[in-house]
Amino acid sequence: MKAMSITRYGGPEVIDEVILPEPQPGPGEVTIDVTHASVGLVEGIIRRGVYAAREGVVKPPFIPGLEVAGTIRALGEGVSGLRVGEHVTTLTLSHQGGYAEIAVAPAHLTVSIEDTGVTAVQAVAGLANAATAYLALTEVGHFRKGEKLLVHGVIGGLASAFPAVARLLGASRVVGTVRSADKADAALALGLDVVDTNHIWVSNIAVLGFNVGGLLAAEPERGVPAGVAVLPPLADGRLVLPVTELPLAEAAEAHRRMDAKEVTGRLILTV
Repeated sequence: MKAMSITRYGGPEVIDEVILPEPQPGPGEVTIDVTHASVGLVEGIIRRGVYAAREGVVKPPFIPGLEVAGTIRALGEGVSGLRVGEHVTTLTLSHQGGYAEIAVAPAHLTVSIEDTGVTAVQAVAGLANAATAYLALTEVGHFRKGEKLLVHGVIGGLASAFPAVARLLGASRVVGTVRSADKADAALALGLDVVDTNHIWVSNIAVLGFNVGGLLAAEPERGVPAGVAVLPPLADGRLVLPVTELPLAEAAEAHRRMDAKEVTGRLILTV
């Protein structure tokens, strides 16, 4: 199969096309015929070697692409509730990611989008980030109807999902911050009440967060319900994320744009 591999640590130029054997699913896994894969910030961080010394983080050579949409190619031992040919979106969580014609993913993180009205582009652009926002707001922030939300760096890929999810949960007011005034229009398009460009925020932020990867590793049963919860707003247009699409062969260009912060919303590779 054809894939785009991060062959070593460095800039976007370390992403090369490779031909690899077709991967097979292990127990509890599925293989996906990929149609779309997201380009995520964490992939750029790993590519640059920031996490090179960290245990458990994938190391080159590997195929990036955490968020994937496509159709199920094969089921591994013990997998139930899914079928070959089903349209799905998933998280790969392995060295065999979505910058490829075929990806490997855990079945317990694979969500069917069949007959939901959600397209593959919508799913790969929004489902994982929207589900992460949903978990952050409901499980960590205990967000309640009528409360207000402040989202920093709101036009980023993950952050841009928070305004719509907050509205879904009944937020009375959503405020976002951006680095510069020329980003304000893009931020307002996300449905914000107010956009703030005052950099005084930067030196006055206290952060309480959570690691969604750690949460899903410890409590994997939370992943699919969070994804299912945000399918309706994706399907009916209440949750819309800006998307830029590039072909798989231009994965290095996608990383260049991401590194240069030239993109609002999500970067998607089409296979």
